[in-house]
Amino acid sequence: TVADNLLKGWIARFGTPLVITTDQGTQFEAQLFQELSKLIGFKRNRTTSYHPQANGCIERWHRTLKASIMCHENESWTRSLPIILLGLRTTWRADFQSTPAELLYGENIRLPCDFFEDTKFQPQSEFVQKLKATMKQVKPIPFSYNCKQKPFVFKDLKNCSHVFVRADIIRQSLQPPYHGPYQVIKRSEKIFTLLIKNKNVNISIDRLKPCFSDNSPETDCAINHKSNPVDKPTSPVKKKIRFAPLPIAPSTRFTRRVREVKLPFRYQ
Repeated sequence: TVADNLLKGWIARFGTPLVITTDQGTQFEAQLFQELSKLIGFKRNRTTSYHPQANGCIERWHRTLKASIMCHENESWTRSLPIILLGLRTTWRADFQSTPAELLYGENIRLPCDFFEDTKFQPQSEFVQKLKATMKQVKPIPFSYNCKQKPFVFKDLKNCSHVFVRADIIRQSLQPPYHGPYQVIKRSEKIFTLLIKNKNVNISIDRLKPCFSDNSPETDCAINHKSNPVDKPTSPVKKKIRFAPLPIAPSTRFTRRVREVKLPFRYQ
C-alpha cells in the first residue's frame, strides 16, 4: 500500500517530512493514510481537482519523465526506468546551480562511465571541509515563473453566492463547458468551497464563473433547485373551430390547342 511504501521507502531513509502534497486519489483519502499522518506527525496538503498548477513542480517533472521513457524502444518501460531516473538525478539544474543528487547527498553520484576514469583520493578532513563549504553556498531561491500571463478571474466572484464550474475533462462536441450552479460555502484567495451533491468540495478559482439571476439584479442564482421547483408549463386548451365550407370552383377545361372551353350557362 501507499502507507507501507511511504514508511519503508521514504521515512525510514530520510526521516519524517513536514508537509506532503497529494492529489485526491482514494489511496490518499483512505483512513489508513490519515491515521499514519497523525501518528508520524506530518501535514497533508490536498490539491484541487483538474488543477495541475497546484503541484506544478512534480507535474513538470512527470512530463520530463514521460518524454524520457518514450525515447527508449524497449517494450517494458520498467526496465529502462532505473537508468532514466539516474540520468534525471544527475542532470545539472541552472536554477539551483547544482544537481538533485548533490543537493541531497552533498556530492554528485558516480555514473557508470566514471568507472574507467582515474579519480584522486581525497582525505576525509578535506572532504568534510569541502562539504561544509558547499552546503553553506546552497540556499533556497524563489520560484521562477516561466509564464508571465496571468489567468483571467471574474471580479464578481468576491460577492456572488453561486458559481458555475468549468469541466476540464475531454468534452464531446455538444457538451456544455460549465456545469452547475453550485452554492458557495467558503471562499479564500485561491480556493472556493462549494456544495456539490450535498458534499463540500474545494475548487480552484481558475475554474469558476459567477452565476447571476434574471429575476432580481440584487440577488444571485436560486439557492436550491429542489426547494424551488420550476412549475411545468401547462399545455394550452385546444378549441375546435368550425369553418364554413368553401365554394367549389368549377374546373376549367382546355382543348389540345390550349383553348379554354366555355360551356353554355345552362350546362354550368
